Amino acid sequence: MRRLYQDYIETIINDYNKMVFISGPRQVGKTTISKNLLSDITNSNYLNWDYLKDRNIILNKHHELFENILMTISDTKPRVVFDEIHKFNDWKNLVKGFYDKFGDKIEFIITGSAKLNIYKKGGDSLMGRYINLTVHPLTVAEITGVFKNINNNIISEPKKVTIEEYEALLQF
Repeated sequence: MRRLYQDYIETIINDYNKMVFISGPRQVGKTTISKNLLSDITNSNYLNWDYLKDRNIILNKHHELFENILMTISDTKPRVVFDEIHKFNDWKNLVKGFYDKFGDKIEFIITGSAKLNIYKKGGDSLMGRYINLTVHPLTVAEITGVFKNINNNIISEPKKVTIEEYEALLQF
């Protein structure tokens, strides 16, 4: 299912050249949204902090990752997702370094739980480098598909919801 957040994130990345931080409660689709944002990008990379091989790449082999990304010729700007990286104590400085070095050549998406505490004191500031987006559970517009037909405006006229759509909203 395509979430209404995906177009908004694409706009942030394309128009503002900022990192996108996707946060929110558990099981609202942060990882799914970020993976969907990689599907049309030829040279994309998804790294999950909870997977030990990915964690090793992030901490010890990131220079090889970025070299490989930048060596690939593509019509689109490469994109990297760091999923759950907030579990690393010094994640803000790590991400800041990646963005400062490669932010003009690579698009970054950072995902994490509602505890993605960006504003917590300590470490270098990320101010001006990112836009934070809090993802919420499915909305009526997403379940009914209304947001797909409203010309890039997420506000629309009311629509009668079917029993199936209402049950899906309650379930998800």
